[in-house]
Amino acid sequence: MSTDPAFQELRALVALISDSLDSMEHTVCSRGQTFPSMHKPYSPESEAARSVPEGLKASSVIVAAASQLIAAVRPPAISALVTALQYHVSSSLRVAIQLQVPEILREAGPKGLNVKDIASPTKADPAKLSRILRVLATNYIFTEVSPDVFAHNLISSVLDTGKAVASVLENPIAKHDSTTGISALLEQVSDISFKASAYLPESLLDNCTRASETAEKRAFNLAFNTDDHFFNWLDLPQNAYFRRRFGMAMNGAKSADAPNAVFTGLDWGGLPAGSILVDVGGGVGSQSLALAKMYSHLRFIIQDTENMISAAGEASAWNHAIMRVPDESHTVLGRALAWSRQLWNIHDFFGPQPVKAPAVFFMRFIMHDWSDEPSVKILRRLRDAAGPETQLVIMDSIMLYACEEPPSSIPGALHPPAPAPLLPNGGYAKTIDYLKDLTMMALHDGIERTLPQFQKIVEESGWKIVKVVRDNSTSKVVAVPASDYAEGPSAPL
Repeated sequence: MSTDPAFQELRALVALISDSLDSMEHTVCSRGQTFPSMHKPYSPESEAARSVPEGLKASSVIVAAASQLIAAVRPPAISALVTALQYHVSSSLRVAIQLQVPEILREAGPKGLNVKDIASPTKADPAKLSRILRVLATNYIFTEVSPDVFAHNLISSVLDTGKAVASVLENPIAKHDSTTGISALLEQVSDISFKASAYLPESLLDNCTRASETAEKRAFNLAFNTDDHFFNWLDLPQNAYFRRRFGMAMNGAKSADAPNAVFTGLDWGGLPAGSILVDVGGGVGSQSLALAKMYSHLRFIIQDTENMISAAGEASAWNHAIMRVPDESHTVLGRALAWSRQLWNIHDFFGPQPVKAPAVFFMRFIMHDWSDEPSVKILRRLRDAAGPETQLVIMDSIMLYACEEPPSSIPGALHPPAPAPLLPNGGYAKTIDYLKDLTMMALHDGIERTLPQFQKIVEESGWKIVKVVRDNSTSKVVAVPASDYAEGPSAPL
């Protein structure tokens, strides 16, 4: 056995992979489950074996160790060049989605289809499309089963909307309506987000924009030649498809969360009957829908802009007509809510909050859209409307440092480091969080925050963090009104 420290580290990584694989196999077999095959399409049922906490933990260690192993053994110049060229994979992914390749291959069946037939419905160039699909297949998205014949695999199948090709071609603006939203999310991030990211260097190096939180010349603005904020730009009439796609993409984003992430670590069932949860910036209401199905004693108000609520009406997962209530007063909202367990409230969260003293203000992936100054304004509006027992739940990513975490006295705040020799934050297994962070920066100067950064905006807006729930993908910050902290809520989450 070599005493070379480099080889010792490599063998430690291999051991982590082997031990974690044994743990995963034991978990799957003990449950009588079958691990999903790369050669079969995705389904929620097929992912059950991977979704249990033990499986998720083992999977994260394997991903981190395997990626660190690759980084250690591959020539550094090649690693850097591959990283620099990865934009082609994102572009290829969007080509496949927008040429309806996932839907075409689903209809073709497991034997696949020749690229000429894949290209035919959209009149694409078969020779160019084959090169694009080969890039994806080399990155384990689609399978080339024989020369120029491609078929679905586990990863590519999540690109599929599940709709008939003819239906999508006939009404392309509604492509993502009433779907899981995963395809919408992938199209969104490989389209608008990708284009904005290309201008990050210019936005960071420009003397007028690099340190400003209010300047309109963000990377997104440079990429799309507009002075509008991203969300205002979405509201423009000519961007109706982008707005509609964005609404469903936010629904699809929850698929990246751990299963039932909204339930984990919080006692929603302990809230008193009739408690009102205000889903601030709730979009199509996917999180409220999940909670409503589980907790029949709770009532919900989903707040968003008029255009986003219209998109919700076109693409919502709720199985009934949406009741739209303008942003007027708590009394009006109360009367409207008496007719239903949930309603949509047209509301700009920078304005005064019309719902007074609800049980919970809930925000999922809202704070990461905004830099500190506007974030404090949003949270201050909620604090002004809060009652002594109102709780604030921010469901978002809590970023880890790539080194050892600083100490914290907040319950649940401590995060155990990944096993050595992995990076303390879990390395590549956590890379999605850091990529989302730069997506927020590119689009609207948003930020995925560390816990100290969350503490800063929460405390400046009059709240106090009393609990943190750390999950594999999405964490939660629970806060109460700072001046009422001594008393606290009677039914803390």
